[in-house]
Amino acid sequence: MIIDIANWPDTRIEHWRALLKARAIENQCYVVGVNRVGDDPKLHYNGFSSVFDPMGKEIVAVENEEKVIVAEIDRSYVRKRKTKITILERYEIDLILLSYRKYCKNNCQNFS
Repeated sequence: MIIDIANWPDTRIEHWRALLKARAIENQCYVVGVNRVGDDPKLHYNGFSSVFDPMGKEIVAVENEEKVIVAEIDRSYVRKRKTKITILERYEIDLILLSYRKYCKNNCQNFS
């Protein structure tokens, strides 16, 4: 399980949620994202604390609220997922991502 304690403002919340989902998929594990709720002088934080399963499915999310989340984690599901995706498939996924990043670096504006 990966736990990410964060401070993402609402203007970028969908970026953070996409990254949480990606971490769950690429690591084939549950990912828990805990984000700030409230305001500071310049930004608003809407929380959106979430739990994602190893396939990137959102199990639970809480928006605009301070709350304790309880989610059931199935360790056998993690073992099953890891045996279904072979090492060759993982390399194939990594190669696709590397190709996409190289393409974007050369062809997309504001790509870092």
